[in-house]
Formats: sequence, structure tokens, C-alpha cells
Amino acid sequence: LRAQEKKFQNVVQQMKATDSKLLGLIVPQTATLASVQQSLKQDSYEVLCYMVLDDRLLIWHLSGDQTNVRSVWIPRLNLIKKVNLVRESLERPDGEFDQKLSGELFRFLIQPALKWIKSDKVVIIPHEDLNYLPFQVLYDAERKKYVGEIFHLSYAPSATILSKLQKVKNISGGKLLAVDSSDLVAGENEVTALGQLFSGRSKVVVDSR
Repeated sequence: LRAQEKKFQNVVQQMKATDSKLLGLIVPQTATLASVQQSLKQDSYEVLCYMVLDDRLLIWHLSGDQTNVRSVWIPRLNLIKKVNLVRESLERPDGEFDQKLSGELFRFLIQPALKWIKSDKVVIIPHEDLNYLPFQVLYDAERKKYVGEIFHLSYAPSATILSKLQKVKNISGGKLLAVDSSDLVAGENEVTALGQLFSGRSKVVVDSR
């Protein structure tokens, strides 16, 4: 382990010496609140960030000029159960979706922050099992609409990564690196399909272990 750690540190030092952008992928720097809010204000969207705890759920709302936080009482296991049931409902062969349960999750996940949201563009930063939940299917019984009909939703793994993303007006002529990990289900098929979209401008790497 010490030998591998030494090799890793040597690579990091080489990246620092060459001012490589790869360093940001290996040793990320946490974004400041000011930098995140600058990005929000510039692109006119808001963020809902979640943290699942054993006995409650924390929801942060971020916009270009304000921050808010709400603690929602729902035990972790109860939340996970509801998320799994909604996902199972989406996969039912009869097509019958559990709108009541979807409405319950809306009241836990969206309703507590709804009064703060002013934009129709919202980025969700989920946590733990919330990564498996399509927030678009949560149902607002008062408006009789799904969240996907109310907001333009996007997702990000963290506020740090979100703040570093830049709008790209046109990706024509762009290049693609698609890497498959052996841990991904059907990952080889996915990266191969993506590579075909960038014909002659892609490199596809498949883990064959």
C-alpha cells in the first residue's frame, strides 16, 4: 500500500508541475458557496441538495442570492422503502402507477422547499438511494401535476462538479471518450452505442476482466 501511495503522489506532483486539468479529477477542490451561487445566478437555475440521515432528511435550497435549509422527519429505512416502491410501480407491466405514494414522496422531498423556488429550472443533487429516484414522477396533488411538468429538472453528483460545468452551445465536432467499468450492468453496450454517435471522433475503452 505504501508503494502504491508513493506512485500516486508522484503522479499528482507531475500533474501539478504541468498544470494538468486532470489534477482536478484526481484531487478535486470543494467549491465555495460564492462560486456555486455565481453559477446559479449566471445560468438562472436553482438547486435542491439532499442528505439522508438515519432519522431525518436534510434539504438545502440554493439560488443565486439565497440559501435555505429544511430538516424533514423521515427515517432512512422508511424513505428507502418508499423510493423502492415508487420504482417498482414504474416497472409494473400493467402500467398502473402508484400516484398516492408518489404524492407522499413529493411532500417529503419537494414540498418543504417549494416556497423558495422561483425558477422553473431546478438541479437535483441526490444522496444515497435518492440517486435511483426519478424526481420527475413525484406528484403535486394540489396542482394536479407531476414535478416533471412543473420544472425542467437536471441532476448533478455534487455542487462542486455542478459549479465547474459550463454551457456548451454546440457540440458538433466534439470528441468522446467512453469508458466501461466491469461493475456496470450492460456498460459495454452503452459505451459502444455512445461511440457510434461520435463516428470517427470517439475512443471506447471496455474493461474485459
